Amino acid sequence: MFLNSGYNSTLSLTWNQRTSLFSSLAISTTSDTVSKDNKCILTILSVVFSSYVVWKIVARKEQQHKHIKVKNAPGRIPFLGHTLQLYFDPVSFINRCKKERGPAFRVSLVGQEFYVMTGTLIHDMCYSPKEFDHYDGIQFMAPIDRILRICYQHKYDMNMLQTRVNNPVNHTIRNNFKSSQLGIFSKRIQQGLSKALEAQLHLEPGEKRELSIRNDKTLRNILLRLTSLCFIGSEVGDNPKLISATDEFCRKTIQAGLILNSFPEWFAVPIIRRFVTVEKNLDCIMGLLVPQLENVRSRQKVSGCHDEKEEISLASLVLNMTKHNGELYTPEEAALYFARISLSGGIAPGFATTFMLFEIARRPSLVNDLRKEIEKLEENERTPEKISQIKLLDSILREVFRCKISSLGMFHKTRMDVTLATGETVPRDCMTLGALLDAHTDPAIMKQTSNLGKPIPVPLDQFDPYRFLNVQENGCTKKSTSLGPEYITFGLSQHSCPGRYLGTLIIKYVVAEIFMKFNITIKLGREQQDSDLFGLVRLPPPGAFIFEART
Repeated sequence: MFLNSGYNSTLSLTWNQRTSLFSSLAISTTSDTVSKDNKCILTILSVVFSSYVVWKIVARKEQQHKHIKVKNAPGRIPFLGHTLQLYFDPVSFINRCKKERGPAFRVSLVGQEFYVMTGTLIHDMCYSPKEFDHYDGIQFMAPIDRILRICYQHKYDMNMLQTRVNNPVNHTIRNNFKSSQLGIFSKRIQQGLSKALEAQLHLEPGEKRELSIRNDKTLRNILLRLTSLCFIGSEVGDNPKLISATDEFCRKTIQAGLILNSFPEWFAVPIIRRFVTVEKNLDCIMGLLVPQLENVRSRQKVSGCHDEKEEISLASLVLNMTKHNGELYTPEEAALYFARISLSGGIAPGFATTFMLFEIARRPSLVNDLRKEIEKLEENERTPEKISQIKLLDSILREVFRCKISSLGMFHKTRMDVTLATGETVPRDCMTLGALLDAHTDPAIMKQTSNLGKPIPVPLDQFDPYRFLNVQENGCTKKSTSLGPEYITFGLSQHSCPGRYLGTLIIKYVVAEIFMKFNITIKLGREQQDSDLFGLVRLPPPGAFIFEART
């Protein structure tokens, strides 16, 4: 539990009383004859006021001493802070911090200070939205709203967008993109993947192609195409120009975010506008989306709200929503909302898809088991919904999300001074992080998960694709989209990811179809282990996927 802390001070004199006091003082100093009574009153008031000031100072210091500060992590280096420790071995560093500093500690990463929560403190952080702000945390990690203002404010007033309160995108996804509602996107996803594979991975039987595990953008563009088809419809959703512009927009946004978080704004803004501006990318996105959305709006006016024949998409649903003033969202606003959410459409699913391909391909027996499960479905039954229900595939994905994640994540910002369950205090307006990987590999936290799997459970720090196969949790399988204290990748409570149902559906369908169409082998160099860059970005080992068309 978190307790609100802070104090309010009140003045003992009203404004009128203070005015009259200062007036009397002025008169008394200018008058030639001052009565002894006035001098006595002045002396008493001075003593009372001085005593009050001294009392407030002492009380404030005593209150500050009551706040127990979160301890700084060991091994801090001037300016670099703990950057080197987090770069070379974040797992060992976090374990050391827990032993020497406790479940909460402070780290410094390239001049930025973060409060790291471990274990159950992560759960407390997610369950306390009044104390911890998730939106401001995300904006620190990927400050897309600031970047849009820097690069596009001169063309569109970004202050018109609802980014926090009644955000139409979050509201629409949370209420219209649940697992039982995704059937309307099935044909689009199937046709979109077929076209994408034909365009970007067309191989003759026996032909091979090598793709970089870390740097190739083929998988990312495929995922962007599929999410775009669901978010903005078939008319322009698979347009190559839109996909290319959106991909570059995402890449530049991440670069601009690093610049904003590393340098003062007066220095960062000119660099962003000169070298990594997203203006041209937004021009392309707006040029393609706005005319299409204007046509949708015109058809909505004719048919009345939403025609049954009209293709449903995130953008069309947003166009039907009203703002707090009763007005409908404009096509321009809907297009900009698509740009804001595009980061979650390609980047995050891209990491999960790459890890799934990597972990499956390096286990030939697992490839055979997966294909056997997929082949149980008839050709016309291999829909995203049916594929998503394959338990082995879902177990693999949940295990990827459990142990193939970054050491640190879940950015939040404190709304006020917050007292942790440990008694320590995190000041207001401070950035907090959750030690995700540590929580997912700690037997004290993962009490149920640590006993799952084969007759002899595989240790939590090792990848087991069969760990969640045929496991029951309150009568239901432990799905890759479920939430709970032992699975916090998607957050908890109000801070959970509303798009996880669509994201996991697309990831599983893409992975299944790729393994049915291709044999995949892996070529690695000297480095054989995952990299966890600064504890914030986890990547598979550098190397290459070798795709070979199946005969």
